[in-house]
Amino acid sequence: RSSASPGISRSVFSSVAGVVLSLPAVREARRRTPSLRTLPDREVEHDGRRATVVALGDASGTPSVSAVVHHDSLRIVRVDADG
Repeated sequence: RSSASPGISRSVFSSVAGVVLSLPAVREARRRTPSLRTLPDREVEHDGRRATVVALGDASGTPSVSAVVHHDSLRIVRVDADG
């Protein structure tokens, strides 16, 4: 578990979400569907490491595009785009 305060963690992941929004797949999804909104982050395990899924989706909460970000490196390790 990180020793950083929760406020710092949220701040860092807010910045990571901004980077995710600049990804080509995310920009294309937003161009196709301007009404997409950011969905609540989800904590997951990816390749045995803690990660967060940053996703955009419709009003019902169905994701259209998502990115997986490893906590320890802040690397975007996977991007999934629907359609």
